Amino acid sequence: MTTHHTYTVWIESGREAGLLLSAQQGDTDSFGELLRAHLRPLHSVCFAMTCDSERTSHLMGETASLAWRNLSQLPVGRPFFPYLARIARNLAIAHQRRRSGERRELPAQRPSGGPWGGSTGNPALIAEEQRLIGLYQDLSADERLLLALRLIEGLSYPRIAMILDVPVGSVTHRLQGLRSRCETASRPGAP
Repeated sequence: MTTHHTYTVWIESGREAGLLLSAQQGDTDSFGELLRAHLRPLHSVCFAMTCDSERTSHLMGETASLAWRNLSQLPVGRPFFPYLARIARNLAIAHQRRRSGERRELPAQRPSGGPWGGSTGNPALIAEEQRLIGLYQDLSADERLLLALRLIEGLSYPRIAMILDVPVGSVTHRLQGLRSRCETASRPGAP
């Protein structure tokens, strides 16, 4: 049974628009409050796209900086998190393109920082974890973002569609395709 977390904004209903308007007028405190309210889901999205703590921090910083510089482009009344998620996505794709020629190596530890195989040190478990992380790292930034929004943040298909700015049917189709690919790749003996 899969447990989904529910993404919750820690800003009172209707207050986000006021904070956005103040931030667009140069109020850095309002921008900071908006950003703090969305740090956890932004971290989840950035980590899902990078699989690396250091690169996650860098991506979050770049996202916040670019969001601040281009804040006037977001219409007041539009939700702030989709704006942040799209910026993070675009930056992650740009980074991925720049790194496309680099040889991809698995980290020395799990992305969470713990040892491969957990405390067991079981070679079969270590190999399986590394294989699955390798498969995940082969996903595009869009595919990682989609999985993060659905599986980590537990967002509904309509909410994901709003964030990605695509029809709900596209979200459904993409998730079904990813599930099929993941199921095929996770079978024992899969390449």
